[in-house]
Amino acid sequence: MKSGVDDHVLILRLGLFGSCYLFVSLRDLGFRKPKFTWWNGREGAGPISERLDRYMGNSSFCCLFPHAMVLNGTVAYLDHLPVVFDSLYSRPRPLVRRPFRFEAMWVGEERCELIIDQVWNNMRTSLGMEEVLHLIKGCGEELASWNKVSFGQVRRKLNEARNELARLQIIHSSHLDTGGLGRARKEVQMWLEREEIMWRQ
Repeated sequence: MKSGVDDHVLILRLGLFGSCYLFVSLRDLGFRKPKFTWWNGREGAGPISERLDRYMGNSSFCCLFPHAMVLNGTVAYLDHLPVVFDSLYSRPRPLVRRPFRFEAMWVGEERCELIIDQVWNNMRTSLGMEEVLHLIKGCGEELASWNKVSFGQVRRKLNEARNELARLQIIHSSHLDTGGLGRARKEVQMWLEREEIMWRQ
């Protein structure tokens, strides 16, 4: 119910939505766990959880995306979970090594500048293209190693916290047990804040 909206206006809007829903033959596309998309944030006495958010589609839409899956995601400080439509969910995805890429958060880092200087100061007066490519590769390897040590810990901890929150949300969906959800949300938020600080450095 919205404040300031007359009941008859709300009923009219709901009726129009229902007519549109039937006209285009929409249906609920289902979801992958967790079961609930909204929680009132209370642990112990008085917790309420519902599946308020959903993804809709008709048969034509489903034919366009036959391998699709709707995923209820994980979030720390919102009462609604994100509902994600993955159009390629069930297709096999080959494991490929992520190519090196210069990260924007490295800009301004003294160590980053030192690594680049050290690698390029080893070059001779004149270099062929093959030697230049070799230097670029070496520079990338050094930067990747430094990144893993300097920034990997925060990302690892954030991923662990997100996985724990997702695990507790699935347990909550099955057993209506909210124990630990609040703490897990705070843990994710803490590592998100640290990641933001890391990006600002």
